[in-house]
This record gives sequence, C-alpha cells and structure tokens, in this order.
Amino acid sequence: MKTPPTAKELRNFGLSLGVVCLIWAGVLTWRGHPEPVKWLLGAAPVLATLGLAWPAALGPLHRVWMPVAHGIAQALTWVLLAVVFYVVFTPYGLISRALGKDPLDRKIDRNRPSYWIRREDGPFDPERLKRQY
Repeated sequence: MKTPPTAKELRNFGLSLGVVCLIWAGVLTWRGHPEPVKWLLGAAPVLATLGLAWPAALGPLHRVWMPVAHGIAQALTWVLLAVVFYVVFTPYGLISRALGKDPLDRKIDRNRPSYWIRREDGPFDPERLKRQY
C-alpha cells in the first residue's frame, strides 16, 4: 500500500497546479479562447493558497490526479520513444545500410587472421582500471 503524501508534497502539488492553471489561462487567452480563462484564473490562487495554508485539503485531489498523471506519462513515454525510433534511428539505419556502412564491423572476412583490435595507448597499467571514467 502506498504511503499518503506528505504535507510538503501536497504543498508542491497545490503550487504546481496553481502555476499550471495560470499558464493554461495565458495560452487560452493567447489562442483567443477567453471563456474558460476566468475559471482558471479563479482556481489558480485557490489551489496555491490551499497548498500553502492547508495542504491536507488537496489530499483527495492528489489521490485522483496522480494515477491519471502517471498513466499519461507512461503513454507519452511510449509515444515519444516510438517517434524517436522511427523518425531518427530507422532512417539512419536504412541510409547507412544503403551506403554499405558497418560501424560495428560485423561483416565476416574469411581472409582476416584475427578480429582482435590492438590498442595503441601504450603499456597496460592496472591502476587505470580503478579510474574507468
């Protein structure tokens, strides 16, 4: 069972929601939709004040909102990863394959005596293993 949110978490939640309401009101005003702005401008100070003065009052809203926010974050993560994969990595891979590039040197060459790549950084120093980065 999850632990209930602390007063600090609820305070941050209330202040964050207040700021989000203000930003959302600004965006709606900028886009020419002034109707819901008065509700958002009314909710912003109420949420921020509750967060500062009585954080426990935001507990029920926090319990409802956080699972929704986690679900949205999970979905957006998958969507973002899919977009990056298909928009960035897939075209790069297709172009590299079409140009015959093999950055991992995976092609088998039967005439090579060994696939070992000799390092040219001098003699081996075991102390270097303690400082890997």
